[in-house]
Amino acid sequence: MAQSKEERAAYKRAYYQANKEKAKAYYKANKEKISGQQNAYDEANKKKRVARAKAYYQANKEKINAKTKAYREANKEKISAQKKAYREANKEKISDKRKAYREANKEERAAYGKVYYQVNKEKRAAYNEANKGEITAKKKAYYKKNKEHIIAKNYTYKIERKKTDILYKLKGDIRSLIAGSFKNQGYSKNTKTANILGCSWEELQSHLGEKTANDHTDHIIPQSWAITEEEIYTLNHYSNLQILSAEENRAKGNRFTRLDNVKIVLSLHPHPKRIEEILDRNQDKIVA
Repeated sequence: MAQSKEERAAYKRAYYQANKEKAKAYYKANKEKISGQQNAYDEANKKKRVARAKAYYQANKEKINAKTKAYREANKEKISAQKKAYREANKEKISDKRKAYREANKEERAAYGKVYYQVNKEKRAAYNEANKGEITAKKKAYYKKNKEHIIAKNYTYKIERKKTDILYKLKGDIRSLIAGSFKNQGYSKNTKTANILGCSWEELQSHLGEKTANDHTDHIIPQSWAITEEEIYTLNHYSNLQILSAEENRAKGNRFTRLDNVKIVLSLHPHPKRIEEILDRNQDKIVA
């Protein structure tokens, strides 16, 4: 007479209990051999095992999910402690694995991020608005706790990116140059650099041309000739910028400007009369 499923299960449990110690001793004595056989079997039957597991999950999805959820709820602290211990013990391994994944899936992740942002744009904006104070407080707390690490990381990122991204380097250099021109005169820049320049970054790059490591970005009409805040804005228009070698820039300083270059500024600047007013005060510093 054939045994029922329950009877077979009961027989297996009884057999295991009767031979438990013997089985443990055998496993201990043949651990490597058994492990090798198991690995070989797993590798040879990988596709079959994966397909079987998928089929079993699909057939028992609700039951498995409910069981998993119940286990997690009952063992929250235990699971959290295990995860924390694993992360602490495998920090470098986890970091390397994440880095490798990001590098291997850079384009795919970027595309997904754009789609996700567009789909959740309004929802995210609403959440940010509703939790503005809490989000700001968290950001401040995180920055305060990780200040040195964040500064070092940002500095390294900027240095490395400047080596390969010409436009990124140009943006950083020009922002510093223009912010410095306001600071030197006792003012603060209160609008975007692109608005002051009067052109896009790509147009500025095209206007200035290529810049080597030994070159400086120079104000054709020195920004120190400005005597009002409005004149500082006037002299930071893109038409008043040029590329000079470090030696030429040091020799020029704010002592003079060349007539040919001034003509170019006047032809491109949206407010030539303001330029003329500055030049009128400095006629003795305009050279051929």
